[in-house]
Amino acid sequence: KGGYQNRREGGVQRQSRGGSYDDSYVNQLLSKLDQSTDTDKCMRVARQLQEVLENADQRLIFRNSHAILDSLQHVIEKVATKSTPVLEQCLGLLACSLGREAHSFFEWMFTRVN
Repeated sequence: KGGYQNRREGGVQRQSRGGSYDDSYVNQLLSKLDQSTDTDKCMRVARQLQEVLENADQRLIFRNSHAILDSLQHVIEKVATKSTPVLEQCLGLLACSLGREAHSFFEWMFTRVN
């Protein structure tokens, strides 16, 4: 049939691997994360970001990696009162997506921890 298959899971539209996510959608999610001060809303948006990181084309993730890191940093520092599985998974998925460039991710992460 060609194209990407969509399926319904738990009432949420999900796209198959390499789905039709684009820069605009990612930027919209990141904007929501950056503007939110509500923990519950941030976690809902972070779950949507996690879905993107699990299913989007790796080139899309790579192109937006710095913006994704900045938004996740905002949530970790300003909104989340404790570590959550969704944030941990987003960081892990992002690191996996960066491939050879993962060293810059780990440099970023360790400078934030210190």
